[in-house]
Amino acid sequence: MTQAAQKPDEHSSATQAEIERLQQALSREHDRHRHALADFDNYRKRVQREWDSAAQAGKRQLVLALLDVMDDFERAFAYTCPITQQSDNEPWLSSFKITTKF
Repeated sequence: MTQAAQKPDEHSSATQAEIERLQQALSREHDRHRHALADFDNYRKRVQREWDSAAQAGKRQLVLALLDVMDDFERAFAYTCPITQQSDNEPWLSSFKITTKF
């Protein structure tokens, strides 16, 4: 075989090796990209869970605070004289009744 005949084979094997190297690099980068997407999706889900949890805790605190106020209104309403409760002429009594309806 002549040197001219060997050069295309060497060139072909070098090109084939370069193609394999590039395919491996592409495969690694593809895996890294998929991992990054999965990590971001997990992060997004975790943030959403934390957001939902914080919203739920805030609602719970608000309801508990309002329950204390409503209990105070009910105790004040129960404390008033039964005769006064029958009269709708008292403006503050009407306010109590309206407030306790909610």
